[in-house]
Amino acid sequence: MNAVCIAFLAMYALLAGCSKAEPSSGTSSATPPAPPTHPVTQAARDTFKARCAPCHGEAGRADGPAIAKLPVKPPNFGDAVWQKGTTDEEIRKAILEGGPAVGKSPAMPAGHDLFDGKSDLLDGVVGLVRSFDGT
Repeated sequence: MNAVCIAFLAMYALLAGCSKAEPSSGTSSATPPAPPTHPVTQAARDTFKARCAPCHGEAGRADGPAIAKLPVKPPNFGDAVWQKGTTDEEIRKAILEGGPAVGKSPAMPAGHDLFDGKSDLLDGVVGLVRSFDGT
């Protein structure tokens, strides 16, 4: 891989998957998460690692290597309050349309380029995010 490709991938990874963390109030009116409808596949794991882990961390704990450069820390997917207060549909929308679509950080880019027509992959990534529930 040449230096231009590596630089592009590094910049894309830095921006991929980062959202604005919201303070939790301990209460939520959101519907509790439903079990994923599709299994978490290796493709979903690979996609998360490439697109989300730089900010969210490989275990979804908001400890990815890119967070030092972010203006707002991404959410910790292992936080039970976050899990209970966030619907699968909100997760899907954030992944597809980017952070601003769900009132989060503009540092999280839209992922429609990767998920268009690939609902199984998208559902697998949502399922993986749900698997970080801390239980």
